[in-house]
Amino acid sequence: MASMFGEEELYRPELFVNRKEHIRWVSRVIQKIQSGGIAESPIVNIWGVRGIGKSWFIAHLKQSFQYDGSLPDTLAPAPTFTLFHQFPKEKTSEIDYGAFIHAFLEQIRGQLGQTFSPLEQTSFEQADKSKHLESLVSLLKTLSERFVPVILLDQTESIFDDWGSLEKSFIEPLATINRIVFIIAGRRPIPEWIRFETRRRVAPLELSHLNGFTKGDIQEQMRRLGGQSIAVDDIYKWSATSPLIAKNLLRESQERLGKELFTPADWEQHQSEILPPVYRDAVAYLFEGIPGRLIEVLKAVSALRYYRLEGVRYMLQSSKEEERPYNYYLKLIRSLEQNTEYVWWNRERRSYTTSRVVRSLLNQEQLLVDPDLFVQQHRQAIEMYDGWVDEYPEASEDFILEIWFHKATIYNVTEDVETLEQELKEGLNFALENLSYDRANALFNQFSRDAELRDLLPTSLFSTLNTKLENALEEGKESLVAN
Repeated sequence: MASMFGEEELYRPELFVNRKEHIRWVSRVIQKIQSGGIAESPIVNIWGVRGIGKSWFIAHLKQSFQYDGSLPDTLAPAPTFTLFHQFPKEKTSEIDYGAFIHAFLEQIRGQLGQTFSPLEQTSFEQADKSKHLESLVSLLKTLSERFVPVILLDQTESIFDDWGSLEKSFIEPLATINRIVFIIAGRRPIPEWIRFETRRRVAPLELSHLNGFTKGDIQEQMRRLGGQSIAVDDIYKWSATSPLIAKNLLRESQERLGKELFTPADWEQHQSEILPPVYRDAVAYLFEGIPGRLIEVLKAVSALRYYRLEGVRYMLQSSKEEERPYNYYLKLIRSLEQNTEYVWWNRERRSYTTSRVVRSLLNQEQLLVDPDLFVQQHRQAIEMYDGWVDEYPEASEDFILEIWFHKATIYNVTEDVETLEQELKEGLNFALENLSYDRANALFNQFSRDAELRDLLPTSLFSTLNTKLENALEEGKESLVAN
């Protein structure tokens, strides 16, 4: 049976959902250039896991900013045009610059050929005749006097080995004139910007990371796909926030049930038939080409949202692996970061993190196969954090938040709301008794914007905790002012 994740579905504008924040960011950069200003970050490095929607985002920008055919007007903002190139999926040590140049020249001819000025026509003919990258760069510089070129590069993970040459010979000479925008998409961020200082030219990676879908996004996606199902909460729960997994859950459900509309009762009755094939194909799709040992490690730490060496060591030993020297676990973390696209260093939390899509998929797969083991893994994580809270009570805000996350995760299996409420309130009281005002404030800020934890908690309990923590901080602030 063919995998439902095999072929990438072509972009369809009527099905495009979400990404408003990223689109606004790109639009602001373009508008700054159109008005004659200088964009501080003309390079946006879009990155995220397989199936998260990078290629659809690039295709959406391509359609949104392509040249509309109107004649440039010196009194109006400079019109945009788009140049798109998708690198081959297979990794390569050298870029095929012949194909790259040909693709761009054909797109320039198709969009702007009827509006060339004499100087632009001459520059185009030189580039078309020479087929050299330098001539293409010269042509784009000339065109940028009247237009704002938006250059879209997709699947850049395949050319990381030759990235330095592309940056040196193509991106740097164009980005430095401050009139051209680059949108560069790949499964992981560009490993190193060599030719110019990152902060001035490249948008912060936190802003350009494509996250998974929220429940509202999934609901809108289902509506656009034609599945007016009222079981959208179940689809969201099992989607791991991946739009691709959500789409396949909907299609598998419709095929199994023989109808487009299905209720939560239909889902509950048939989820044991719907979930296994979708999850089997999703796991195979996401872990294609990744060594089995690294998949085992990802499964061992899949209960953790953030981890360092100690967390990897603790969770592996909890899964009955023999104890190894610390250097062994350090090498494992480095292998996860370097040899997968799913683990990276989170600067805000000062720890490594696994992509939420991958982590949630592995967690949900465990829940599907063995609910008792699923709960046990999260209890082991709580024991680990409890130990650190006991050791560092005055610096425990991050640990407390993660304990709440794991308790809320367990609650979604046991549905014991009374125990959950009691334990979380006890944790809050501990935090207020032991944390300084600044650390308690950090806990409040993290908790209030933790969408994943909010999804797990009963709405009333989330509001109660948030209000109680906010009120305690207000009282503390007044106390500090009085003193």
